[in-house]
Amino acid sequence: MVDTGFDDWDPLMRLGNRKTYLRSVVNALIDQGIHADGMTRDEAMRLLTHDAFQEEAEAEAKWDRARLSETQLSTYFVGVQEHFELRRQAERRWGDKFTLKRYHDQVLSYGSIPVRHVRALMFDLPIEP
Repeated sequence: MVDTGFDDWDPLMRLGNRKTYLRSVVNALIDQGIHADGMTRDEAMRLLTHDAFQEEAEAEAKWDRARLSETQLSTYFVGVQEHFELRRQAERRWGDKFTLKRYHDQVLSYGSIPVRHVRALMFDLPIEP
């Protein structure tokens, strides 16, 4: 929506979009930090509230969630990166025939499957397990 100028290119729309992306990055950082790097609660809370602009209660819940479900929070960041790369591939392969509508219609037509399988189906590549 932001890329197409939704809401007359309102900067608040862009800011909200960037904040959502920042959250996925920080989620991955605290997931890694807690489970592999010995991140403390205080370090995580500062990162979540000060650097990622999350409310205290939300950050506390995120801390608990991250400690109980290792790698789950990282999947949002990994997934969005895979989709960004898939879109770049579609733009390169389709050239002037690329439109966001075509891209999204095709991606969504495959249902809820891993991005690697969407890529294979979209570009007629072998599906690897």
